[in-house]
Amino acid sequence: MTSDSASAMHTDLERELLTALRRHLTTAGFHVAPDIPPKKLAAALKSCGVPSAERVLALLDCTVLGSATDGLLVGLEGVYYHNDWSGKSAGSGVVRYRELLRHRIEDGGFMEVSLGGNHYVNVAGCSASKKEVLEILADVQEAIWNVKKLRPDLFDGPGAVESQRVAVSCSACGAIMNVSQSLLGGSVVCANCGARVTV
Repeated sequence: MTSDSASAMHTDLERELLTALRRHLTTAGFHVAPDIPPKKLAAALKSCGVPSAERVLALLDCTVLGSATDGLLVGLEGVYYHNDWSGKSAGSGVVRYRELLRHRIEDGGFMEVSLGGNHYVNVAGCSASKKEVLEILADVQEAIWNVKKLRPDLFDGPGAVESQRVAVSCSACGAIMNVSQSLLGGSVVCANCGARVTV
């Protein structure tokens, strides 16, 4: 993939995502670029383990006191999240758009939104309702589908917009998982046994 075609893909994706995200500007605790409070963004970037090269388009603060250390970030490469200890998937995680296209976004039970594949966002501390969070994520998924229709190869194969991956062994069952380098220093849930594994 040439630099120009990668840039064009990011431009199409950014435009489509921003259009979808701006539909939710009235949602409490939800901020869309360029109007994301810098202190909240800095806290969320750190807690979610977002790579420095990622462009963040939106932030959903899921903390009671407004620190944004727990919440959801929408970037150009995926959806990043961080939950406190009480969440079904405590700690940080990321769902790349290639994965998000294969998953159903749905109610994940009490105060949880499921992004599929053992990825949950705990909305207990959100000012936004669970219904509003589901709507935001459904619109993100729809925006990705719209871009994929224009550029069918965007999220497939070697040219996909995705970061480098590393092999990690589950300490509980020994299964090998390929995880994004952006999660280094965080943790993931083993798809084989469900154990939380530090990356």
